[in-house]
Amino acid sequence: MPEAIKGLDHVKLSEFKIYRKTQLYQGRIVKVEGNISWENTIQYFFTQSDASYMMKEYKIDLTKKKDVIRYRMFIFGLVEDGTIPVDGNTKEKKSKWSDDKIAKFEAWIDADFP
Repeated sequence: MPEAIKGLDHVKLSEFKIYRKTQLYQGRIVKVEGNISWENTIQYFFTQSDASYMMKEYKIDLTKKKDVIRYRMFIFGLVEDGTIPVDGNTKEKKSKWSDDKIAKFEAWIDADFP
């Protein structure tokens, strides 16, 4: 799986936004009510167990905004399919994020990571 993120360094935010707003993207642009930012919302979505798992497995630091921005789509995929969150003691998957939490993470991405 680490190979899946090696090729993402070349993707620019502008290209990502264009991709998200075209027919090529089969998803949706998400907007939610409220003030969503890294400082007041997103950083609290990731547990210490999640951060430890991602650092060990993929060398991604979920406690750093720049890492979460850089690997946002990879992280989003892991969140959406339930790979994270994980239980730090057993490394078993915990309950998948709620639809609301996923929507907030996606809205944060769509809003250019405030």
